[in-house]
Amino acid sequence: LMALLISLILVVLLLPEFNLLADKHILLSSMLSPHIVLGIVALTLFIGVFSGSYPAFYLSSFNPALVIKGQTDQRGGNINLRKALVVIQFAISVFMVVGTMVVNSQLRYMQTTDPGFNKENVLVMIVRDTTLRKSADAFRDEVMKIPDITGVSFSSGDPGYDLGIQVMRMEGDSGKMVDKAVNNYFVNYDYIPMMGMKMVEGRNYDRSMGSDEKEAFVVNETAARRFGWVDSASQKKGDFTSAIGKKFYFGIDLKGGASREGRIVGIVKDFHYASLHNPIEPIVLLLMDNPLQRFFFNIRMKGNNQEKTIAGIDKVRQAFNDHYPFEYKFLDDSLREYYKGEQKISNLFMIFTVLTIFIAVLGLLGLSSFLTQQRTREIGVRKVMGASGTDITLMFIRQFSIWVVVANMIALPLAYYFMGKWLEDFTYRTHLQAWIFVLSFILSLMVALFTVSYRVIQASGINPAQAVRYE
Repeated sequence: LMALLISLILVVLLLPEFNLLADKHILLSSMLSPHIVLGIVALTLFIGVFSGSYPAFYLSSFNPALVIKGQTDQRGGNINLRKALVVIQFAISVFMVVGTMVVNSQLRYMQTTDPGFNKENVLVMIVRDTTLRKSADAFRDEVMKIPDITGVSFSSGDPGYDLGIQVMRMEGDSGKMVDKAVNNYFVNYDYIPMMGMKMVEGRNYDRSMGSDEKEAFVVNETAARRFGWVDSASQKKGDFTSAIGKKFYFGIDLKGGASREGRIVGIVKDFHYASLHNPIEPIVLLLMDNPLQRFFFNIRMKGNNQEKTIAGIDKVRQAFNDHYPFEYKFLDDSLREYYKGEQKISNLFMIFTVLTIFIAVLGLLGLSSFLTQQRTREIGVRKVMGASGTDITLMFIRQFSIWVVVANMIALPLAYYFMGKWLEDFTYRTHLQAWIFVLSFILSLMVALFTVSYRVIQASGINPAQAVRYE
């Protein structure tokens, strides 16, 4: 009941921080619902009765006559139960340590994997003012005068943002025209080089080619493969020459007509325009022909003086009479939004790992204190027979090390299985590396030995004469 009271106080104090950590909005009032209150009361009673049953039954088993004479069982009950409980506690701790490392490894993998473009220092300015969209070229010329800006491009979408999907007609592998729904967004001539994307075949859109705006199309590698424009041998070589020149129609209406009819002029290297949870799908980067499609102004800047640079962009924006608030976000921040769930899991894993290790340490500390107390006379006899404090310390450390090894033998296979299943949810994922399991084993061993070392060293230094007389 005291633990329940303390836990309720902690919940009240830590709930705001938990909501912030887990990105939730849990209210204290929700704890007052009948099923929650009944659950808390039932759990408290169950834990109290269950944890109190063993000592109660153990004490009630004593022979009254022996108890009165002071001849109770000095062994302190079933020591194997204590060992089993401590081993289980440590196994849970090891599992949590492995889980935390795997989650952090996957999160780091997703954040550091090459997305196929340069995501650093790109400010994505959301433009709602139609007048500014129509003046985009003049705006770009003015912004490029700011010293720390290295490039400007326009688009109707970006990696990390919602994309369009539309039915398009293309030349199939048999030469017939087929209709498919394809992801797409509009870009201008500068978008592909400014974003650091690579052309693997053909060319980018070219201002000197007056027909590009109506008759040219650029798709990614996956589109070329999925549409049957390259054979398997060419795919292995990275040869997409057969895709260039394929017929491609955009904007298919209900009557079967197209707003643009042209051919493929370039294949851009696959890039992760969505989360690494999902495989890369075909996408078409359409050359925009309508100024009103310029929803995003993508501005690449140097890494220094960003605040001053942003202020300069805002000043230019106001000079063009943009009446909307200055709305922008850095591209890498938008991409990180995809992995907020994994970040929350990582944070929660870390907290619960610390808690489980703390609980396991308490159990191990209690068991080590109990064992050294039970074996006080044995320690005294061993010292009388010539054993040193180091010999006695090593004897106990070997015993505790065996329990830690057993805990790892239970936890590590389970962690390998369940964390492997968790990683299967990601199309692009890291691997379960051996060093994670080795490090978890070493950490658990170090924590265990550090926990028991003080109590064991203290017991091994006892006066042999006092130890032999210990009752």
